[in-house]
Amino acid sequence: MKTNLRNYHFVDSQSDNVIAYFSIRADLDELTIKKELEKERNKLASQRGVFVETIYWKEIKD
Repeated sequence: MKTNLRNYHFVDSQSDNVIAYFSIRADLDELTIKKELEKERNKLASQRGVFVETIYWKEIKD
């Protein structure tokens, strides 16, 4: 059985480049999804040495 996922990409707003992809179970509530996206954004900002505010996510629609 295949799990339904919601797919996102994270974008560096300074360069408009996609810097990471992220998938999460679609059956989670919106608050949990947002918390996980924020955690991933913070991790990416730390790894790249940039301000958190310069990274945003967009859901990838099929």
